[in-house]
Amino acid sequence: MNEALESLNINECEPMVKIEKITGEEGFDVFKNFMRNLRNNYPQKYYPKDEVLDEINPKQKNDSSNNLLTYISYLNNNPAGVLIGDDRKELLFGYWFAVDPKYQNTDVAKKLISSIQSDFDKVKIIAFTFGGEKTKNPTNDEEFEKYLKTKKDKVDRQNALIRYYTKLGFVPDSSSESYKYSNTPGSPMPMIWKKEN
Repeated sequence: MNEALESLNINECEPMVKIEKITGEEGFDVFKNFMRNLRNNYPQKYYPKDEVLDEINPKQKNDSSNNLLTYISYLNNNPAGVLIGDDRKELLFGYWFAVDPKYQNTDVAKKLISSIQSDFDKVKIIAFTFGGEKTKNPTNDEEFEKYLKTKKDKVDRQNALIRYYTKLGFVPDSSSESYKYSNTPGSPMPMIWKKEN
């Protein structure tokens, strides 16, 4: 057998995923830049604007005691996914979770969630899809058909996201206040994961 093939480590062929944890304002800035890059790189898709993201910005809230924690994953040194949430000791309450579309069929999301699950006893997050095609209010039949297709795609994507979280050990969080609003197809679903004893 060829010596070069014998010495090849199979793990060297797999993409390298690195996870980094950043706290407070610095973590928020990393998160916000990641989301800006998504908006710039995918202008045809919906990603939240800075004003929406700033609702959790520690600088805007003047909260020096904030517990904001950001996890960012890198695939071969490229930012690939991010989750930002509130560190509540044994619980991470996730606010936003996003993976760059070009990395969505990789292990980026799974490794990011696994890293968080190893750090906390509980993880709560709202399963909510964004990054879908932008739509406008329909004014004719052709636009209306596109609107209906986009709405169906959103529901399908939302259901797929809930199934994905379920594969990672999450279940719908019926104790959450927002759970009562989650019965409409395509609506955000509060999810919870608990470490097994």
